[in-house]
Amino acid sequence: MSVMVIGRTSSAREFLDSLVHKIMHLAVHISESKGINLSSEEPCYLAGDFARLLYPLCKDKLCCRCCH
Repeated sequence: MSVMVIGRTSSAREFLDSLVHKIMHLAVHISESKGINLSSEEPCYLAGDFARLLYPLCKDKLCCRCCH
């Protein structure tokens, strides 16, 4: 099981940076637990899948005009 926590951020840019950072950790943890080579395409596809899944939950944090 993996848990992803992103604290409060001051801007959409900072939120996106934190989100990508945490998605990468998630993809690495899952890849390592499944024996997936980290330099293969699979971790990248995993990260993309997570980004698509998380988008509906995060989209209001990604727009500078919506963050205020």
